[in-house]
Amino acid sequence: MTMDNLFICNPNCSLADLTLLDWSVAFGFLLVVFAITTLLRKWAFSSNQAAVSSLKWHLPRFLFVAMVLAVVTVPMIWMIFGYTGARLYGQFVYPGLAFVVYMLWGLG
Repeated sequence: MTMDNLFICNPNCSLADLTLLDWSVAFGFLLVVFAITTLLRKWAFSSNQAAVSSLKWHLPRFLFVAMVLAVVTVPMIWMIFGYTGARLYGQFVYPGLAFVVYMLWGLG
């Protein structure tokens, strides 16, 4: 299933034109993202015995911040700049931005 034919009403979709199957796919995707984010959050912030200077302490938290950043920013970049813009963002901008956001979050 590609993004070009995700919904039955392509190419001129509006919310009123979506079918029950379309809404089910969108809701299912939302539930999967919610479940993965919740599990990652519980793993990242569970109490552990690792020291703050340890990679075992930072890695789960960094992965959680990176995933939330991806969920928030990648769809907007895709809608504004298209596939090529999202690909360039993911290759060049996103890794540095994830590190900066984690550092700001950690220091804040």
